[in-house]
Amino acid sequence: MRERKGGLGPAFGNLFTSNLASSLGDGIARTAAPLLAVRLTDDPLLVSGIAALAMLPWLLFAVPAGIIIDRIDRRTALALANGGRAILAGGLLALAATDALTIWWLYVAIFLYGIGETVYDGAIRAVVPSIVARPNLPRANSRIEAGELVVQNFLSGPFTSILFAVSILIPLGANVVVYAGAVVLAVLLPRSAAGTHLVTEGTE
Repeated sequence: MRERKGGLGPAFGNLFTSNLASSLGDGIARTAAPLLAVRLTDDPLLVSGIAALAMLPWLLFAVPAGIIIDRIDRRTALALANGGRAILAGGLLALAATDALTIWWLYVAIFLYGIGETVYDGAIRAVVPSIVARPNLPRANSRIEAGELVVQNFLSGPFTSILFAVSILIPLGANVVVYAGAVVLAVLLPRSAAGTHLVTEGTE
């Protein structure tokens, strides 16, 4: 149900918190990936390939991701995107803990992370108009964008670097936790967050 008054409502608070957790996970992944890469190889070309590979899913999967988001429950899209990334973080954690992690495994993980990000970013921006009244949309969208900007660009870098200095396993484990928490919060969103196409079908 949309919030009609001045406040943005508990559903938006849930979504905002979920997005902060997901943004922290994204920031940890972006900071940790090159740090892991330099431990796995001294080839500068392979290390620089991390940044290029992270953007490749946006070129290949942005349109298919949009089609998927328009056809399924958007809560499910959010949960699947972050659930998949939690599993990836867990896989990287296991590989790193057993000294089995290679630069090629890291490449695969970064690429799959990017696919999840294309789905998640499209889904969360589609959910906001479903749970917030139109007059409140500018404020709601600005909070979503500001939260992502602050967490990904200002908080996650120093946070990840400090954890990485202690042990490479800690930021990977933290990623499992934050993505899993975002999944739980996404599942708890109200039915209106599913998307108007599904809400309408359910009331016919």
